[in-house]
Amino acid sequence: MGADASKPALYHNISKALPPADPYGIHANSDWVDKGSKAFASAADREQFIQALISLTTSNGTLDLSAHDFKLLFSRRASPGADASGSDEPDRLVATLVAIDERGVISVKLEPSADGASVAEAFQAFKRDVEVRLGELLRGVPDGAGRRERGERMAEGAPPAYGDLKRG
Repeated sequence: MGADASKPALYHNISKALPPADPYGIHANSDWVDKGSKAFASAADREQFIQALISLTTSNGTLDLSAHDFKLLFSRRASPGADASGSDEPDRLVATLVAIDERGVISVKLEPSADGASVAEAFQAFKRDVEVRLGELLRGVPDGAGRRERGERMAEGAPPAYGDLKRG
């Protein structure tokens, strides 16, 4: 409990909206289970996913959503084969994470273009989309100072010693 207490409110708010790391959720008939699939491979996988959601929903830390409530909503989307002829194909489910402010207004949403036939499939499509978006976000962040680009040379000579800087 001590480690969880040190995590920011935003982490806990997002965590409450997500399925548990336990493959069976609350009970064996949980909606999160679809033929034995698990929402997360482990507790560490779930934790990493929460950190990815924090990065994406806050636009890499530029939005303060700590006072927002988060909900994972599932909406229906007409199946691709359904048309005006009244096809018998079942509707598809789309998982969407929304951040709701204190007035009840949705401020931010994350919704994948992919969907699923069940809650579990829709969540897996959502998870894949978050991972892809995180990769795109991270590509836009500069690499650390220690990395050299191809063709770039390091400055000649050794850097000054800490003691030299302190004396000078």
